[in-house]
Amino acid sequence: MKTANQRLCPLPVSSIACAVSATVLLSLSTPTHAFQIDTGNPDLSATWDNTIKYSNAWRVNQLDHKVAVGPGTSNSNPNLDDGDRNFDRGLISNRLDVLSEFDIKYKDVGARLSAASWYDDVYNHDNDNDSPATANSLSVEHDEFTSDTRRIHEQHTEILDAFVYGSKEIGTTSLSGRLGQFTQIYGESLFFGANGIANAQSTVDLVKLQSVPSSQFKEILMPTQQVSGNWQLNDTVSIGAYYQFKWNKTRLPAAGSYFSGADFVGEGGERVFFPTGELRHGKDIDARDSGQFGAQLKFAVEDWEFGLYAAKYHEKTPVFYFRPAALVPGADDSFVNVYPEDVKVFGASFSTLVGEANIAGETSIRIDTPLAGVGGTIITGLGSDNDSNPAYPIGRSWHAQVSMVNVYGGSALWDGASLVGELAFNRRLSVTRNADQLDPNSTRDAFALRFTFEPQYFQVFPGIDVQAPITVGYNPSGRSSVTPQAFGPEHGGDLTLGLKADYKKQWYASLTYTNFFGEAGPIINSSNSYTYQQNMKDRDFVAFSIQRTF
Repeated sequence: MKTANQRLCPLPVSSIACAVSATVLLSLSTPTHAFQIDTGNPDLSATWDNTIKYSNAWRVNQLDHKVAVGPGTSNSNPNLDDGDRNFDRGLISNRLDVLSEFDIKYKDVGARLSAASWYDDVYNHDNDNDSPATANSLSVEHDEFTSDTRRIHEQHTEILDAFVYGSKEIGTTSLSGRLGQFTQIYGESLFFGANGIANAQSTVDLVKLQSVPSSQFKEILMPTQQVSGNWQLNDTVSIGAYYQFKWNKTRLPAAGSYFSGADFVGEGGERVFFPTGELRHGKDIDARDSGQFGAQLKFAVEDWEFGLYAAKYHEKTPVFYFRPAALVPGADDSFVNVYPEDVKVFGASFSTLVGEANIAGETSIRIDTPLAGVGGTIITGLGSDNDSNPAYPIGRSWHAQVSMVNVYGGSALWDGASLVGELAFNRRLSVTRNADQLDPNSTRDAFALRFTFEPQYFQVFPGIDVQAPITVGYNPSGRSSVTPQAFGPEHGGDLTLGLKADYKKQWYASLTYTNFFGEAGPIINSSNSYTYQQNMKDRDFVAFSIQRTF
């Protein structure tokens, strides 16, 4: 079957030129505005929006042997290098995306359907891995991507939103609800949703987050099948609740993809090299679909808005069981992804204006939450599960974060500007089960922060506005035993410098450079413990994109 690129570009031109040409041709052949369907009924409205985007990215650094571990390096573990070795300096992504969104509304009821599709030419070819002795794939050669990795990164189509909604006035109150597949979050998280109350409601796309580090949490959410309702009791008080019908897991960078940090993590992970012999990927222990729900109470007092929350959920990010038969009687030389069940969270939030800035924050307690096991991997037998007999450490934790959103007027340095920032904190309160499995390098407390400052320049050229966003993520103190992946390396982080432009609010282009800073090192050390070092140190990249919505 021919791809869209092949149909639009049948001649043997370069992949990049072809993709750009495809984007431009599709854009010029479509109206320059969202398609408003004329229903002939003032109570019935319908729109159909389509966004076409071309993007590419290039690796800037050469492979660093402090990160790309394996034989002949500072760490002999061969299970952490494929994502690094698979890409030389140069092109790491060459991608065409299409997003289609349809909305229809009749009076107080409506429906929404959206779908996304993408094709990345880089994952349709052999990669640059020159170390067959350390490649973890089984189904393909050492310099090829597995079919599961290609399914996530090369070519994929998926339904996003698919829900109906409605609202109704009941006396002096208002009742609204949604049913289907959609996203929602509780609390006030901006960037650190995995540390917040929102972790209970949301499944996230970490591939997008690592590709676009400036993304806010709401931009990386993946829809979930659920029902939700909200009852506005008066002008100042509302209550809401939801129940999720299906559990979904986090979309991790697939094994061997550019942002992969461990060769057995994510789709496409096929084996682990172990001192007693290799471990093959077994049947994962997924969380059940039932048992995820929550409720909120929101109320306003003068210029303050407060929220109270309670929820129960299953973790979307896995821990790993290693089952070596030589060490554990009855084990089957497998490794599996394990998703802990029945975490409880209780929290509160606030939001207010201080001058022209919106200040918000939240705090929460998690009960029966999984903690950072030794290197994220647990050596155990077949009897361990994700519910009644877990082998990973479990405990209680306290989480808090505060954020600010501010918009600035013109000055000598810019025509307008915005600042969005968040500081996050978590503390391990107790370990209630399997304390001996807690990672020894983790600390009780940990902090992280992230902000984006974006100056704007209007009409730099006729019809063209320009923005120059700067995003910084930094982890100033602590090695989190609750959310090690969300907070990242101690005394490390990332810096993204960007230049964006839009032409008449129709064409949008972006050029960014992302630098990962901090002490270089793999995710885990030779003792199989978390290092809390920067495992992306040698993977700085430059990215370009151009898009248009019709």
